[in-house]
Amino acid sequence: MNRIGIIDLGSNTIRLMVFDINDDGSFKLLDELKESARLGKGLSKTNKLNPESMEKAMKIISVFKDFCDIYNVNKIIAVATAAVRNSDNGKEFINTLYEKTGIKFNIIPGKEEAWYDYYSVINTMDINNAFLLDIGGGSMEIIKVKNRKIKEHISIPHGVVTLTEDFLTEDPPKNEEITKLEEFFKKQFKKFDWLIDKDIDMLVGIGGTVRTVAKINRRKNQYPINLMHNYEMNPSDVNNIFDLIKNKSLKERKKIPGLSSERSDIILPGIIALKEIMKYAKISKLKISGNGLREGILYKNILKHDEILNDVCMYSVYNMMKFYKVDERHAKTIQKYALYLFDELKPIHNCDEEYRNLLSISALLHDIGLTVNYYNHNIHSSYIILHNGINGLTHKSILKVALISTMHEGNGYEKIISIYKNFLSQEENEKIYKMGLILRIAEGLDISHLGRVEITSCEIKNKNIILYLKSNNGTTDLEKLSVEKHNDLFHKIFKKNIKVL
Repeated sequence: MNRIGIIDLGSNTIRLMVFDINDDGSFKLLDELKESARLGKGLSKTNKLNPESMEKAMKIISVFKDFCDIYNVNKIIAVATAAVRNSDNGKEFINTLYEKTGIKFNIIPGKEEAWYDYYSVINTMDINNAFLLDIGGGSMEIIKVKNRKIKEHISIPHGVVTLTEDFLTEDPPKNEEITKLEEFFKKQFKKFDWLIDKDIDMLVGIGGTVRTVAKINRRKNQYPINLMHNYEMNPSDVNNIFDLIKNKSLKERKKIPGLSSERSDIILPGIIALKEIMKYAKISKLKISGNGLREGILYKNILKHDEILNDVCMYSVYNMMKFYKVDERHAKTIQKYALYLFDELKPIHNCDEEYRNLLSISALLHDIGLTVNYYNHNIHSSYIILHNGINGLTHKSILKVALISTMHEGNGYEKIISIYKNFLSQEENEKIYKMGLILRIAEGLDISHLGRVEITSCEIKNKNIILYLKSNNGTTDLEKLSVEKHNDLFHKIFKKNIKVL
């Protein structure tokens, strides 16, 4: 196992993420630290990092180094972005950091920063064509993705820290200041004719500013799922948040739910940038990426030869299985049984391929909660899936997988579904219940965890569903008992009895 620390020395915030990477390539985030140093403060006027910010950054990096030592980190990968690369004294500061802390920072150019953004998104989101926008403290990266490959990219040397200083000097900002900044962005975007593409109507937002916009929107809408990655918004959501914030003083902004005090003074330029690029590029959907530069570096260290994953979702699923030490043979046996039953019982469940896929994933992850405890492990499975997330799936699909997994045994489903009753339709709830029951029957067929039975056929006869089994040891009594004990529930849902022969 390899434990790595990734430090991102940004223009506003300094972040550390510590990951465990197993020999099989699976990984898990262990911890994360972030502190604001505002290295980009005053940079647009002096072109130098100011002494106060450098001193603060030095202390933060020293603390991060101590944290890595405590965690027994094997390798630290440290990068510095816009503030350092655009300043006259950036290299001198990096050398001083190395002398004081022993950490060697790589000053990465805007092109490389854009590539890391792309690499983190393309390997964790199911997108083909999109624009990516990373709004940082000292720069903005815009990337055009077509057919999952970078086609264009640009790093604009303006971020929320420098733009606030250059354009929004009054508190609250004057309308003229806001209009001037809007016009600035329009001129910037017009330089890039590739931002107009009829095949692209999606923008993926990256960075703390965009995540903050999403946090405000989630709080406003009382969004029930505690996930940020792949959260979806539309232009009216962004415009509403802009209207909420634009005329407020700093003191008033600090009271807005979801807006942290450390970002409240620099949030407006980021929202304006987001609003204007969505208008200019005719974007109808905004997706939030919880990943960016640091995760791009992580995947660079895990995947070989800058590989682009073909199936983001299944890579994420198998990563969870490996890290939580799921019994893969049992999980795949349950998956095989569940998909067989789905196909054979299609006339009575009436669910489409979407639910077949969700059932397949649920079968693989249904026992992941055993890492917590055997008792109520179905509920633990649901919790882990919902809070870990599954890359490549929408939040609603992740919720469906969690609920289907919960139903594989025991109770707990009704309590969990009550939390999300306004998030799912009655029809969706009914289909989830049917898939959960199929998963429960599949679980009964491998109650031994030995994969010792084979379903030779399945017949729908009048009021009965009959499963014909054969066993490699000659007996199917255990499996028969484990399946038929759910007959009452099966009859309630499907209006038929289930029998094993």
